[in-house]
Amino acid sequence: RLSHPAKCLLGQFLTMTGYIVFLRFLGFVPSYYMAMVLFTFGEILCTITNGPYISDRIPKSHRGRINGIMGAIQSATMTCINLGSGLLYDALGSDMAWGFVIGMLLLACALSLLLLFADRKAYKRLYIEGKEISE
Repeated sequence: RLSHPAKCLLGQFLTMTGYIVFLRFLGFVPSYYMAMVLFTFGEILCTITNGPYISDRIPKSHRGRINGIMGAIQSATMTCINLGSGLLYDALGSDMAWGFVIGMLLLACALSLLLLFADRKAYKRLYIEGKEISE
């Protein structure tokens, strides 16, 4: 019943919560399982919403190009984040690296929240009585 942007926001929040649980209860093994469950559900929600979100909003003639560009941008972004967290870990230790990763997830959640409102405004015809529909 949630829109694609709302599912993505929930997925990112679950992923971030999994990281926070892992970091907060470091050394307490049962919490690792809870963190893995939260992280897994978050990743699943994010993964299953990306394709339908794009296919509902991008014309068929442009989907291949958009997917190619998105893949390149996604790879470049992940490279920078991985490099940044690695450099922070080497220079300042694991707490700063974890903080950076959680900060990036907070940024992703904030951007997804903005997308939630912008999407409803830009694609009004996809929403009927608060429910998102596919074309």
